[in-house]
Amino acid sequence: MTQTKKHYDAETAPELAALNLADKPDGPAAAAMIAAGAGVFLLGFFTTGAVIWEGLKSFLTDFQGSRGVGSLAGKTTLSVLLWLVIWGALAFLWKGKDVDIKVAFR
Repeated sequence: MTQTKKHYDAETAPELAALNLADKPDGPAAAAMIAAGAGVFLLGFFTTGAVIWEGLKSFLTDFQGSRGVGSLAGKTTLSVLLWLVIWGALAFLWKGKDVDIKVAFR
């Protein structure tokens, strides 16, 4: 006799429970969502901060190197690097773990 595992979201989404999909941990998805939010925040922080603080503006200008691709080059480069670090760290910490995906989304 085959026993069907009941999904933990069967009450919230009965149409998904009827598909008998395997449960997977929510940790990697939560890590991706939180890292994406952090990356967007960092880009906004760097663009606003460069207007307010002259030291940050000169650092970000030097950070872009001599490429000459525009004023956002250093800001986007640093934001993407930090986004990858945050995503990698959270994905490592939450690999195979269930976290509250709703809280991560908010």
